[in-house]
Amino acid sequence: MSDKNMIYQSIQTWATFMKIQQDIQTKLLDKKTEYDAILANFTDSDCIQATAVRNMLAKEKELLDALVGFYSQVLIMLQDACDDIDKTEELFSGEHLTKK
Repeated sequence: MSDKNMIYQSIQTWATFMKIQQDIQTKLLDKKTEYDAILANFTDSDCIQATAVRNMLAKEKELLDALVGFYSQVLIMLQDACDDIDKTEELFSGEHLTKK
């Protein structure tokens, strides 16, 4: 490992986390609403094609739910890593970490 200090910008990291979390909420969850609206249009149709499209859209919505869960978990793991770096910095008094 290098003897150079690692530069860590805690405030910028947390701002990025908040932006990602906001993107998850606004962009991905809004898509779920769009899927619901599209699926609602197929409730009156009962032909084979409409059923196939409805099933395909329902599967895509399930995939979107899984993506929201995955990205949320990744974000939690990154936030935990950020907390651990902050704790390390406090414990070692910035000996190997330079916080901006």
